[in-house]
Amino acid sequence: MGWMVPRPPKVRTGKNIAIIGSGPAGLAAADQLNRAGHLVTVYERADRPGGLLMYGIPNMKLDKRIVKRRTDFMAAEGVLYKCGVAIGEEGQPSLADLR
Repeated sequence: MGWMVPRPPKVRTGKNIAIIGSGPAGLAAADQLNRAGHLVTVYERADRPGGLLMYGIPNMKLDKRIVKRRTDFMAAEGVLYKCGVAIGEEGQPSLADLR
């Protein structure tokens, strides 16, 4: 992890948050909500978290190891990732299931 040390929130609110998509906005929301003490689960359709950062930006512009390191850091702080889950598709959880 380098110089950064994971610091999970000391107090949890007990509220569960589901974030659909692990692109830049989803990861930013997950990070902020986790820091606020909520239990955050990020659902991603692809096989790994990162969304546009992993699949849309070429490696010469954004090294994928940086994105992987950040998502691993967030997981160490308490964010849960569920990859390979397409919310709303047949045989997958729906929005109603997440409530």
